[in-house]
Amino acid sequence: KGNIMIDIKVLNMLNAPTKAERLANLKEVLKTTQFPPMVPQYINNHIHTTYSFSPYSPTAAVYFAREEGLEGHARSVTVRFEEEACK
Repeated sequence: KGNIMIDIKVLNMLNAPTKAERLANLKEVLKTTQFPPMVPQYINNHIHTTYSFSPYSPTAAVYFAREEGLEGHARSVTVRFEEEACK
């Protein structure tokens, strides 16, 4: 796709300190989000989050992967509890 531009306001909302805040913010963000069609060939099976060394919360990692058309996401403990909201 070329250069990926991440909306910093959305990133900050999805990187909120608590899971409850992230999920509440995600629900708000999803009200105005239009995702591209999923591309079955695009699957990210390895995602780092704030639980390892990434600056992205699990919510942000899954949201921005889906925003790029990825169909699948890592099924790790750090992602699973928040990824359902992006389906």
